[in-house]
Amino acid sequence: MKITFLGAGSTVFAKNVLGDVFLCSALKDNLTIALYDISEERLNESYIVIDKLNKKYNDGSAIIEKYLGVENRKDALLGAKFVVNAAGLFSDKIAKMVGDDSFEVGARKGDYILLDRECGDLVKHTVFR
Repeated sequence: MKITFLGAGSTVFAKNVLGDVFLCSALKDNLTIALYDISEERLNESYIVIDKLNKKYNDGSAIIEKYLGVENRKDALLGAKFVVNAAGLFSDKIAKMVGDDSFEVGARKGDYILLDRECGDLVKHTVFR
């Protein structure tokens, strides 16, 4: 069974999700994990962590594959029974590729403003401009 993790550069999230997979007997037999990201450095970091989890909790029996860059995304998805979409700002675009247009991620650019405590009750929520 193949599980593809899109946005695998989110190392902590990948560790938590795939660590649970390695502990689930129904999922870990004949397992292939496809890690996909657009950042080579973050993908490699996640690969190291997931490989160690595989060895510790799954006797190293899962096959861990790395896929880097947009040009390899289709290969990462090919044959996947499950897909974890952790693609951040692009997660809505990934979801639309499989027919899910139920949400949209709106990127924002701006500044958070930190006020001195002496301002008291001047504002009651986060200030973002």
